[in-house]
Amino acid sequence: MPYEIVFSRKAIKELAKIPTQYEEAIKAHIDELAENPRPFGYIQMKGEDAFRVRVGNYRIIYEIQDDILLVYVIRIAHRKDVYD
Repeated sequence: MPYEIVFSRKAIKELAKIPTQYEEAIKAHIDELAENPRPFGYIQMKGEDAFRVRVGNYRIIYEIQDDILLVYVIRIAHRKDVYD
């Protein structure tokens, strides 16, 4: 059963600013999180309940709520900016 994907306001704004050449790959990866929210290469953020996954030089930061089958996308940003 697939998870529902929900975006924070910040994630929506950040996705709109990403160059078109990377945008499609990021959207495809987010769609894959609905089927498998713990893909190969995902890492839990230290001291947080959030996870991160790499898509080239970009990072998707998200939380997983297994009890209600929800993936909450918190941030999408370039690796140099995402941890601020």
